[in-house]
Amino acid sequence: MRKYITYLLLLFLPLSFCFSLSGCNQQTKEKKRMEQISFNAYLDELFQILAASDTLSLNYTLACPEKYNINIEEPTLGEFSLDAMESSLALEKEYLSRLKEYHYNLLTKDQQLSYDIIKHNFELDIQYEGMALYSEVLGPTTGLQAQLPILLAEYNFHSRDDISNYLSLLPDVFRYFSAICKFEQQKSEAGLFMSDTVAQKIISQCESFISNPKSN
Repeated sequence: MRKYITYLLLLFLPLSFCFSLSGCNQQTKEKKRMEQISFNAYLDELFQILAASDTLSLNYTLACPEKYNINIEEPTLGEFSLDAMESSLALEKEYLSRLKEYHYNLLTKDQQLSYDIIKHNFELDIQYEGMALYSEVLGPTTGLQAQLPILLAEYNFHSRDDISNYLSLLPDVFRYFSAICKFEQQKSEAGLFMSDTVAQKIISQCESFISNPKSN
């Protein structure tokens, strides 16, 4: 009788082990699925924040932002100040912390690539914490004062709202460049202003641009 019981145990133990493995595999698959769904939600949330940072970026990124639940209440070129940079860095720290909570091995290959890119960019930005005054948005060839007219000229018009936003955006140029001027003054006070040669080239470029408004 004891031999018979032992035989049954030897017969059913492998079966129970297989069922156990099957259950573990199901749990692992479900865990992966939930992690991947959560990570996609994280990516969507991050994308919405970045795309809605200013009206120009949103216009160049999405034709129909409402489909992604993105809406900028007041057309704006964004914020440019030390406070804005610090707030942006704090946000990056928050999203980097959340990113590291995900289990890398449970993500798909595409998600792992997104993970690596986001992590690299956030960590790179955080390395320069406290060095905001070293950044420069103006320049003789690729500065914002040279790029903005082109960006406005290539603005996409898909709807009446785009036209309305564009007309509301134009007056915001003065506010935005006033903020840049204040930032440049802070750079100057810290001894980090651009060279006289570069400054003169930017001034000459701006003067040339506004010298003949009818053909501009």
